[in-house]
Order: sequence, then structure tokens, then C-alpha cells
Amino acid sequence: MRLRIRADGAAQQQQADWRDCFIRAVVEMPADWGMAIIKAMPQEMVNELLQSRNDPYYKFALLLLQRAQK
Repeated sequence: MRLRIRADGAAQQQQADWRDCFIRAVVEMPADWGMAIIKAMPQEMVNELLQSRNDPYYKFALLLLQRAQK
């Protein structure tokens, strides 16, 4: 769950979507488990996860994956 600060300064809870929860879970588990899950994921799901965020690091990772597929 994330907190978002409103214009009047009050904190408002915002529910994390499944993508955020999934990415956090994979990153926090042991590396060999995370790699096993990532290898089992369909490429379309990986692309969807990376495209869902407006973050330059995610976009860079997506470009690297697309380059690796060629």
C-alpha cells in the first residue's frame, strides 16, 4: 500500500496494483527463485509489466529485452 499526499497536505492511502506487488515479490525473493519465475513468464507478460510504469529504468529494461530478442 502506498501513501499519496494530497494538495491540502493530507495523506491518502492508495492500493498497490498487482504489478507492483508481483515485481516487489520477485525482487525480494532469493535470486535463483526469482530467475526461475522470470524464465517461466510469457514474454507478453514481461512487456506488460515493464510498459505499465512511467519510469526511465523500466523503459530502458524493456529496450534491452527487445534488443536481446532480435
